[in-house]
Amino acid sequence: MWEGKLSSWVFRVEPIEDESFSHVLGRFRRANVLSYGTLAELINISRADSKEEPLCGRAEVENWERPSSRVHPSEHALEELCRVMQNEKMTLSDRLIYPSKGTVGKGQWHLQTRLCSACYAQVPIHRMRWQRSDLAVCEEHGCKLLSACPSCGLGFRLPSLWAEGRCDRCWLSFAHMGEWVKRGVSIIESPM
Repeated sequence: MWEGKLSSWVFRVEPIEDESFSHVLGRFRRANVLSYGTLAELINISRADSKEEPLCGRAEVENWERPSSRVHPSEHALEELCRVMQNEKMTLSDRLIYPSKGTVGKGQWHLQTRLCSACYAQVPIHRMRWQRSDLAVCEEHGCKLLSACPSCGLGFRLPSLWAEGRCDRCWLSFAHMGEWVKRGVSIIESPM
């Protein structure tokens, strides 16, 4: 039913270099006004010729956007997601923050969402490298990586939910948070 119609209505979202999987998936869902359940349905419908169990449900899709859940799409689900998103598989699988089981040498990852306001001001995306636990400052700008708003102390939401690019409580933009920290106005200290 959907297979032929999918390409005619899907708004493509091109991943940007170093953009996290969560942020790409969130931008795709917003551009196409898709709930977790609808995206799961589309992924399963796109392989309607298969007699196997559904690849994923609403909860699985929701967990893909939560880096702290450490849940990856299966190989088959990733293939179908790429088909629905009309994207190359490699560009999405490269954006998975947490390494798959058995992967060695990719380092540890910070579970709380972090950002560099200077990087965000240049390109408004969540970058994978901000989540590396061995980094406390941005390698490019030397800015401290923030995990909460320096104005009000509210922790950052999941990158997939960054539609506005600002704090949900005080509305300070991510791009201007660095100015607060430089002036010493920050009311909180961001944990490493």
